[in-house]
Amino acid sequence: DTVLVCADGTHTPSAKVDWDTNAGTSAAPIVFRGCGAAGTDDGTVATITGASIVADDLFSFSLATAVTFWIFENLRLTASTADNLDFGTGLSSANFLFVNCRIDSAAGDGMQEADSGTLVFLVDCEIDSNGDDGLGASAIASRGTWSLFRCRVHDNGGVGIEAGGLGQTSLSKSLIYDNGSDGVTLATTGS
Repeated sequence: DTVLVCADGTHTPSAKVDWDTNAGTSAAPIVFRGCGAAGTDDGTVATITGASIVADDLFSFSLATAVTFWIFENLRLTASTADNLDFGTGLSSANFLFVNCRIDSAAGDGMQEADSGTLVFLVDCEIDSNGDDGLGASAIASRGTWSLFRCRVHDNGGVGIEAGGLGQTSLSKSLIYDNGSDGVTLATTGS
């Protein structure tokens, strides 16, 4: 399934978007893609804000299905009152691809948590201006596999990327700068 999110203004959900029952397959992933105001699939970036969600994440992923495939493209996920994206429990074989996304201005982390077995690929993305870490605490610590290609992680209040423990993190052609603490922290525990 493909969901086109029109760039006809800022979309403001009244509660977090909880992905607890939806799963794509490798042949048919669930795609969320920004598009032009009239629904034209033209690469336009659409904005989804969590500013009206009281003390909760904008997107929450907690899924008990064995294998899941999601693609997020041409989106700005911004201003959550907690974390913009929370990869919770039950994602033992989840696959996420973020392309041309901006994840910014959350009160907490831009992206946080990931269960072991989770694969998260970010291509041409920007993670900036979050109150805490860009990719936070146990987001990468001894859990999932994260790969950033041509991304920018900057101006976050805490660590740019907390890549600790036994988790696998790949950075290629990415810039990490001007974060409140370290650019990349290789710690064995999350914060």
